[in-house]
Amino acid sequence: STFRSHSPNPISDKFHQDIHWNLDPTGKWVSSIVIECCRNLEEFELPLNLTIGKIEQCERIITVKLLSKEFANAINETGLGQYYTMNEVMENPSEIRTILATNGLLIPFLDQSDSEQLPESQAVNGPFYPYGRGVYISASRTLVAWINVHEHLRILCCTPLSHVGDIGIAYTKVGRAVMFLENCLNFRHSFFLGYLSSRPSFLGTSLRFSVSLDMPNL
Repeated sequence: STFRSHSPNPISDKFHQDIHWNLDPTGKWVSSIVIECCRNLEEFELPLNLTIGKIEQCERIITVKLLSKEFANAINETGLGQYYTMNEVMENPSEIRTILATNGLLIPFLDQSDSEQLPESQAVNGPFYPYGRGVYISASRTLVAWINVHEHLRILCCTPLSHVGDIGIAYTKVGRAVMFLENCLNFRHSFFLGYLSSRPSFLGTSLRFSVSLDMPNL
């Protein structure tokens, strides 16, 4: 299904309460579940083609919404989240990167200091990377939003450690986040292709479910 709507909030009732759908009630097989949903702003080029000024503007527009009390309430969080620049994430060592990796919310990125990886990084991310990029981390550390990394906005949400297999909890949280942002931001959308993305595999709903299983006998 898609979170896109043509009326102000027609499916808000669906996400008013958490949806519980546990793929592994015994807790024996599922080791982690992560849901990703990406969006790109209508009025900007994709991050690869943005100028420095546009990168800053895009980052500011999105982070203002994410750091608001209204967004925290929308995703059912008691406290405000925090925003970290990509330079802070890429520090060595980095406490932020450890937190993200522990929850399965760290996305792969190329090492700018490696001469062999630098050309590929510039081709994928553009000449100004990592400037104007960063990640928002919710107070519960279960939902993050990467800014200007391949897409203007990449929302990732993991299931809580107490209910690792309950994919419904993460789906509900992503749904709430996307609905809130769609009510205050304009995202690129095509009648034929769905939501537009720099990664062809995300065209359409731009939604991906990743489930990791622990199967010791294989």
